[in-house]
Amino acid sequence: MTKSHAIKALLQQPILSGRISQWLLQLSQYDFRMGTLRAVKSQAIADLLAQFPGDEEFPLDDEVPGEVAMAKEVREQWVMKFNESSTTHSGGVGVVLYHEKDKAVALSFKLEFPCSNNMAEYEAYLTGLATALEMGVKHLKVLGDSNLVVCQAKESFSLKEPSLAPYRAMAQRMEEKFSTFEIEHAPRNENRFTDALAALSSQIIFKGNSTNIKVSKREESIIEVLKEKFQEEQGEGDWRIPIKETLVKGDDVAELKILKDYALVKEELYRRMLGGVLSRCVGQEEVQRKLKEIHDKTCESCGEVSLYRRLQRAGFYWPSMGKDADQVQTQCGTCQLAADREKSYVVFINEDWRSPFMQYLTEGILP
Repeated sequence: MTKSHAIKALLQQPILSGRISQWLLQLSQYDFRMGTLRAVKSQAIADLLAQFPGDEEFPLDDEVPGEVAMAKEVREQWVMKFNESSTTHSGGVGVVLYHEKDKAVALSFKLEFPCSNNMAEYEAYLTGLATALEMGVKHLKVLGDSNLVVCQAKESFSLKEPSLAPYRAMAQRMEEKFSTFEIEHAPRNENRFTDALAALSSQIIFKGNSTNIKVSKREESIIEVLKEKFQEEQGEGDWRIPIKETLVKGDDVAELKILKDYALVKEELYRRMLGGVLSRCVGQEEVQRKLKEIHDKTCESCGEVSLYRRLQRAGFYWPSMGKDADQVQTQCGTCQLAADREKSYVVFINEDWRSPFMQYLTEGILP
């Protein structure tokens, strides 16, 4: 007698008593046919559990044999390294994107247009960011030996060169597209394989006997290539539109004198601050985004540097920036607590400077 049919084995016992005998009398009016249990589909188990929910404390695998696979989101962080080479005749950029799981992409571009050394550094940086976005990278860590690009991206250096203003504006827009973004300065000796693509194969890890390095020719700046893709829409009532129109026409001398601190670089509006620092003029949508972003990063340390100064360091400007920054900090309880927190120091002053030394000589007490 097989035990796979529990009811059949129970009802065919020779002696039935108690409740089981009552069940047998109740079930005798039906014609039972016992069959071998076939394989149970997972959907049938799911339907059964959904139809008869319970508060059982035992785990699922105790009742249903087998393993239950749990999906886990894996954060796949890519690392980007970039470098540039600029001469009097031409320039070149090298970019390497790699992942810890032996994935690597190496790119090299020859720049056939005049550009300074700083411009070439930004060409390499933006080329790497554009490649990462095209690959669908969400988490990116950037390593570069360009102190200018790294410090401006970390908002430690201000922007003063008008020729770099379009590059910095494009970099800010592209950095926002990543879910997590980090940038760090790397020593030159750790960035040699982007400096010399000929030694790339000895510096990077990849599967197989070879890796493909594609060298493409670009006849225009990366700014022109990415301009349409990252073009900012300006709606009606944007405070920058009349200023741009006045600067483009250039026929109203009185208005130009009032707007002498504004500059139009590659169709992007900037305001020249004290010290010659160029701050990019932003619209209302980006204003709200930057206020929240920078305030969330520096909320606990707002007592050291105000939110308005941090926005200035980041290279942004709009007419009501000071008022908006003060309002955000006023409405934040953490910022108010940090501003009210004061440190007190007790200073003991002795009229006679010789007293500590006299005590040391007479009583042996060190000053």
